[in-house]
Amino acid sequence: MHNTHACTDPTVTTAPTWTIEAVTRTTLKEASVFVNASRKELFPSLGYDTLLDDPEILETSCVLIARANDDYRPNATPGRDSQGAIIAAIAYIPFDYRFPYLPWPIGTYSQNNRNSEITTGKNTSASLSSSSTTNTTANSSSSSLALLATPSSTTPQPEIPSDPIKIVEVLRLFVLPQYRRHGLAASLFQSLQDHARASGVQCMYLHTHPFLPGAIRFWGKHGFDTICVDEEDEVWRTHHMQMMLGPSRLDTGR
Repeated sequence: MHNTHACTDPTVTTAPTWTIEAVTRTTLKEASVFVNASRKELFPSLGYDTLLDDPEILETSCVLIARANDDYRPNATPGRDSQGAIIAAIAYIPFDYRFPYLPWPIGTYSQNNRNSEITTGKNTSASLSSSSTTNTTANSSSSSLALLATPSSTTPQPEIPSDPIKIVEVLRLFVLPQYRRHGLAASLFQSLQDHARASGVQCMYLHTHPFLPGAIRFWGKHGFDTICVDEEDEVWRTHHMQMMLGPSRLDTGR
């Protein structure tokens, strides 16, 4: 997948351009280095991110990167945004159903509850609207970084529904500061969404936090609905969000 985008902003003399590509086994390590460096800058207290260490992730997931096409490098970070270097990244992975308290299809309702909702037409989730894509300029610091804990051998595994729809989790959106507010985050997500649709994904999930500048507004503009806010957690106040890409059981009555 290659998507070259040029952004023209009348307030900027030289606007950045970039090329979006899917990560391969050859470029996975390079993407991991970029993600870890970006994650450390945003969350210094977090440890090493192992998400992209296993090439097998590419069999079930999608990882996209954007590379710089030109010499637009204000406030450049040496070695990180030279021509051809990675300047942004985003990914989705299969959803693991670790939040059973959330509404279906993200949560893990019992079969009887789901059948009841299908029969009565009751929909406990927020509006399951599809995204109407807009070409907006966004604050790319609105990362969808998912703070995933590595389960231990004693951690109970989430219950996966017997009839799940295809759900993926959007995460690891990072854009170098000097490339923000030029539409790069929006362009990256559009490419990720296109890949998800082509792969038969029916629902995209993510969670974010209000202390990330513009995050909730950014994802709302791109079709995500907030389905739950962890108000009891005063530090993180995690906002769980989803976007339906295709018909679900609740829509079809099947």
